[in-house]
Amino acid sequence: MRFLKGRDLTVDFLFLIALCFGLYSIFSISVDYFKLQLVFALVSVFIYILLGIVNKELIRVSLFTGYLVMLILLVYLYIFGDPVRGSSSWVKIGNLALQPSEFIKISIIYGASLILSAKKLNLTKKLLILAILFVPAFLLTVFQPDLGTAFSLLVGVASVVFISTISKKQFLYVILLGILAISVSFSFLQDYQKTRIQSFFNPNSDPLGSGYNVIQSEIAVGSGGVFGKGFKKNTQVTFQYLPESHTDFIFAAVSESFGMAYSFSLILILFGMSYRILKKHVAGGSNIFNSYFAMGVFSLLLLHSVLNIGMNLGLLPITGLPLPFVSYGGSSLLTFSIFLGLLQRFNSDP
Repeated sequence: MRFLKGRDLTVDFLFLIALCFGLYSIFSISVDYFKLQLVFALVSVFIYILLGIVNKELIRVSLFTGYLVMLILLVYLYIFGDPVRGSSSWVKIGNLALQPSEFIKISIIYGASLILSAKKLNLTKKLLILAILFVPAFLLTVFQPDLGTAFSLLVGVASVVFISTISKKQFLYVILLGILAISVSFSFLQDYQKTRIQSFFNPNSDPLGSGYNVIQSEIAVGSGGVFGKGFKKNTQVTFQYLPESHTDFIFAAVSESFGMAYSFSLILILFGMSYRILKKHVAGGSNIFNSYFAMGVFSLLLLHSVLNIGMNLGLLPITGLPLPFVSYGGSSLLTFSIFLGLLQRFNSDP
């Protein structure tokens, strides 16, 4: 079958297993959220399969059209957006909420891979075109402000630049520009974001305020033990001590319910998927463009996994980045599903 030719069945398997873990995790927290996430999951699977057979030229046109649409929505949010938890990141469409800064990652990583793999352009032109593509989306995301997503955008693009054929000296310039961008974006931090950073270093200084989330997350993870308290017996979630248990702190929530055995299995799935992409698609990509695109997907999947799990364990500051395929939310789930679907399509026959 043409659909199966050239596909990485290991990624297919890990994708489906991750979805199942995510759905069961959300079901253990809220039936209502589970019903909505199930719809997102079914749509994600449909798109994932569809991308395996769609024409590559149609993909190219769709991604650049999608970039323009998402950029317009980011401008709209900057002007008319209503802040939710201090950030204007969501466009409401009926009962659904769309996060343009998530979806625009797809077009930016695709565009960066296409630009940096172009043989007819010199390095200066490549970086100039890449800056024109990247900077508007990055700044508009910073202005929301959503520094977690902006940082992931920066890391995704930087990873593609890293693997491209530029010299170490030239890459150093890119890193310096990235540091400058982060430094400048710090001035746009809201007070609650600055407090998050401070509470990371000393959460007990304000246990009922800025340090509350971290402390409750650590309690949830620690109280779960090896096999957990059991289904629906997670008191941190049931009595609403743990905030955002279905999104930001879902890892802590399931660690309390099902213990270290479950959460470690989840880690193996996500990091196993990352390793598979690195080994099979980055190192063994069928062409330069495919390797560059795979590097962008690998870096974003790994970054989200590390930062989310790290903040749940109290090892990293709270960033608000969702845990791929597990945290509740359609934007993140669809984005990573599209990333993997495109990864499979680009490594298949024309």
